[in-house]
Amino acid sequence: MRFALLGFDPAILPLIRAIAESDEHRLVWLDDDASRHDRARSLCPEAATASDWEGLLDGQMVDAVVVARGDNAERAVEQLRLLLQNDLPVIVEHPIHEDALPGYELDMIREERGGILFPYTPWRWHPVIKRIEELAASGGSGTSPDTVRADEPWEQVTFERSLHDTSPKEVRRQFARDVDLAHVVCGDLTHLAAMCPHGEQRWDNLGVQLSGPSGTLFRWSVETSRPDTAAVIRFRGAAGTATATIYDDERWHLEWHPTSGPTQSDSGSWQPGKAVLQEFQLLVAQHDESRAARHWRGACRATELASVIDRSLARGKTIELRLEGYDDERGNFQATMSTLGCGLLLVAFFVSLVASVLGAFGLDLSVWPYLLIGVLGAFLLLQALGWLIPSAPAPAGGVDASGEDSRGSNVSNNRIEQSGAEGVEIEHRMTVRANHAEPE
Repeated sequence: MRFALLGFDPAILPLIRAIAESDEHRLVWLDDDASRHDRARSLCPEAATASDWEGLLDGQMVDAVVVARGDNAERAVEQLRLLLQNDLPVIVEHPIHEDALPGYELDMIREERGGILFPYTPWRWHPVIKRIEELAASGGSGTSPDTVRADEPWEQVTFERSLHDTSPKEVRRQFARDVDLAHVVCGDLTHLAAMCPHGEQRWDNLGVQLSGPSGTLFRWSVETSRPDTAAVIRFRGAAGTATATIYDDERWHLEWHPTSGPTQSDSGSWQPGKAVLQEFQLLVAQHDESRAARHWRGACRATELASVIDRSLARGKTIELRLEGYDDERGNFQATMSTLGCGLLLVAFFVSLVASVLGAFGLDLSVWPYLLIGVLGAFLLLQALGWLIPSAPAPAGGVDASGEDSRGSNVSNNRIEQSGAEGVEIEHRMTVRANHAEPE
């Protein structure tokens, strides 16, 4: 496949390296932003450079595009809109934007056009995750699959992320990347609580706790005292404890301490860019839009969780997130009725005002209240149609490494609600309605 690169971020260097070292793929085009970075240019010295990236839209120059956020997230989102509308497969740096709403809008464009929109989230294919799934399925011993329940293998997962830059912006971006692992291991996450004693300037002691219907507790924290270690992940369950150490040079080491039996260990190295590239190539070859969509919606949920951290810190409360699909028929009906009801109330107010003014001049408008009551009565009768629309399935379960959503439903938007008695913050997020047009 022939790839183009729009924008640059160090996070996607493994992907660029994988494309450059592959015999099947080539990076043939760089935009001005990407070409200014020596690390990107050194990996693909023969790639063409130009500022007019819109020339890629006809699909003649390249087969797929890699889009990085760089210094301008809004520009990257606009580029993605046009690329999707012209049916070009895309690999996208994650998170592409600090807000999840542009991601949901892009998903709606993708759904309309039927394209491949794939996030760069390599955690799903890490060898440690595969080994952890094997331990969970076998009860930790490899011989007794009944020791640990397959749907609830871990009681707690702790993720200690080593960071040199602990500014809130960088920590949020890294959290959005790491929490994708939580979605794979723990399923849907519906509660988030964040704590940070050092205020808003530095998050070097940030701790985030998440939980969901599966019952598995996920803890994520910032660590600054391990210079050569990227992350330490601990999985604790009824059968024992597993500790995975991920190093900066992509080496990894896993130790399994069962409650009974000898300690087991495993180690190796991996290439995250190569893993993502192989999955992307398979999705494009099979044109598997549904699996790519599940990956993308998982990335959007991770971005949404990252954006909730500030809210939890500011208010000192646990935030509850209830997942709902923007393609849910009952939700769309209720949204339409709510909008129509607000419109009718405004019309009724102005009609009453005009009738009162005209009545003061002696005009006989005694029939208008009956007309208004008739319209409002018809509106109330329409509410009965909502009972004929089936409810969406309740969210439960999670997503496996292939992106398969075990709930069997399209969950893609978050509604944040509050229960005042329990001290849980209530807020509502409107469903994204993409306002996009076909390219001329």
